[in-house]
Amino acid sequence: MKILYTCTYSAGISGVWNRVYNVAQEMIKRGHKVYVFSSNLEAGTGKKVKDYERVDGIEAYRFKVKSFGSKNAYLYDIAGLKERFLKVKPDIVDCQTYRHEEGTVVLEEAGKLGIPCVLTTHAPFVSVGVRGLFLSFGAWLYDFMRGGEVLSEFKKIIAITKWEYPYLNKLGVKNEKIIYIPNGIPSEFFRKNRKFGKEVRKILFFGRVAPVKDIKTLLRAWAKIEKLNANIVLEITGPVDGFYDKKLKRMTRSLGLRNVKFKPAVFELKKKIETYNDAEVFVLPSKREGMPQSLIEAMACGNIVIASDIEACRELVKEGKIGYLFRQGDAEDLAEKIKEVIRSYRKMGKVQKNAVKFASGFKWKTIADRLEKVYKGVKN
Repeated sequence: MKILYTCTYSAGISGVWNRVYNVAQEMIKRGHKVYVFSSNLEAGTGKKVKDYERVDGIEAYRFKVKSFGSKNAYLYDIAGLKERFLKVKPDIVDCQTYRHEEGTVVLEEAGKLGIPCVLTTHAPFVSVGVRGLFLSFGAWLYDFMRGGEVLSEFKKIIAITKWEYPYLNKLGVKNEKIIYIPNGIPSEFFRKNRKFGKEVRKILFFGRVAPVKDIKTLLRAWAKIEKLNANIVLEITGPVDGFYDKKLKRMTRSLGLRNVKFKPAVFELKKKIETYNDAEVFVLPSKREGMPQSLIEAMACGNIVIASDIEACRELVKEGKIGYLFRQGDAEDLAEKIKEVIRSYRKMGKVQKNAVKFASGFKWKTIADRLEKVYKGVKN
């Protein structure tokens, strides 16, 4: 089977590209041929990359684009997209973006040839505060004018989160058309049995260091804990958006915090796993998430996870069973949850085991098995 994925990027660090890449590797193992259509830009840097590249067996075709008010919104070389699509002529298409031009063009071309398309949503239903007023209005207008019509053309809608269902329902998509298949994590997270200590030594934030992650609330909470727990370190690791880390470091100094460490991004898988394994507690204070993959990775490593009570985190964290939730933006509540975990850490073996077991259902092989079944179903 020839499978075509459309996504914004096929180079650099991108959550959507991460899913496409890992699923593609599993599909290639099963004997399928995989193609990707994307922009000719590298995620994160905006640098131009090769128009064609074979990436670990994936045939990646990249097209020239012009920016359209956002680092993720582009106008494509439509003629080039159509020409390449006719040459590839896939058996099935999995569009990884909703409202984006590359997916819409390919959907139209596939319709002309009777090639089935599915859509993987990637949780595009964001607030004005995250997306910005101009793009939020554009998204609303697109949904109002075209959303239902476009979504009706897909054979199946693959939601990476369950919280997307009501949003899709409002756009006219019935539940029987939606299939929940989340993002996955590499099986390497489960290959080594970790030995857990008897006390908390390190609390970790691992992810994009950006305002939407609300690390300021974490620092305010930490100010209420550090003076009582001088031997515990708070580590903040990840790629930085703009100069946000400078603001956080100034805040750290103003709060008089000493046991806070800022570390650069870690991308290599082995080092990534080591980073989780070196901590006992993982905190995700985000204002908004699609599907927080870092939570699953932390669970797989046996971290006790504490996350904000937003939709995406509530879906994954079962309070007291495989982690804890706090009121988003409430430093007092977060501090109390962290204190509770520190006090009771020796008794949390069951929570750790439950978390690892839960995370095991998110292996990429398992995700690919479910996707392959969907592809075969819509193709036949």
